[in-house]
Amino acid sequence: QRHGTRELGLRAFEPKNYRPTFGGLAFDAAGNIVATDMGAHQLTFFDLDGNLIKRVGHAVGREAAGDQPGQFNRPADVAIDGSGRIWVADQRNHRVQAFESDGTFLNKWGVYGQTTSSASLFYGPRDVAIDGAGNVYVTDTGNKRVVVFDRAGNYLDQWGNEGILPGSFSEPVGIDIDVVGNVYVADTWNQRVQVFGSDYSYLYEWPVEAWYGQSVVNKPFLAVDAEGQVYITDPEGYRIAVYGSEGELIATFGRYGFDESHDPNFTKRCQRDLSDDVNRIALPWLEQHAQEDFLLHLHYWDPHPPYDLPEEVHKPFVDKPPWP
Repeated sequence: QRHGTRELGLRAFEPKNYRPTFGGLAFDAAGNIVATDMGAHQLTFFDLDGNLIKRVGHAVGREAAGDQPGQFNRPADVAIDGSGRIWVADQRNHRVQAFESDGTFLNKWGVYGQTTSSASLFYGPRDVAIDGAGNVYVTDTGNKRVVVFDRAGNYLDQWGNEGILPGSFSEPVGIDIDVVGNVYVADTWNQRVQVFGSDYSYLYEWPVEAWYGQSVVNKPFLAVDAEGQVYITDPEGYRIAVYGSEGELIATFGRYGFDESHDPNFTKRCQRDLSDDVNRIALPWLEQHAQEDFLLHLHYWDPHPPYDLPEEVHKPFVDKPPWP
């Protein structure tokens, strides 16, 4: 649902001045959320109420990267297959890691290397997706390709190279697979989504003009729902865009900033929220957390007329000599 949001997990982290840097997330069979925390180099497990269940990987801290089995260096995204197995694109370790549903390490493959053909080399993989047969699709972002493995890590196939033609890529990041096996890839610097069949053949594409930048921030992910709608992130536009399966734009939502409220019944008025609406949420929150350490900033503006003042009031000194 696009109406109403919930912020998860921030109160579960220490130290108190640390704010998680979440990458991707996935839902397990129990409805829990598994998210990659790129800043802390770990997986985090939450229930739907935002309670932290467990962490996999190093303890919180920006210097806690590791390259041993089960450790991470900026894990970019996560996928969960039908059996509950968890797959992680371990970006700066240039590998894929697999875990049981409880976070127990199972397998890993890949090492750093720039290549156009080797299946054992990755250059900053950003995303993983699982098809109906349990095969693992990896966007090998730096090597401008998609590589496919079985669930044991055995190489199956690959496609793509650097370029602008159909089937070529420039910074492929997000990837997902729909219910019929079509593969959707966020071809970022070519500013398009490309769609491929289950045999990896090129089908069609559509433009995404919002992906105009080549900064380290512009690394968009995407997801396809059961109805074939495609959700893409616009990192530099601070929003989500929703497309039909053939690229027709359906909706966008989101904007820069932090949500004033996480009450799904709270009516947004584009920064015209009434003080009574704010108080209805803020006062109970203050009572609930009165004995805890927190900083809550509420900014109330007094009523005033529009800023379309008469000309004689707006420019009273226009004919006066300049200040000496």
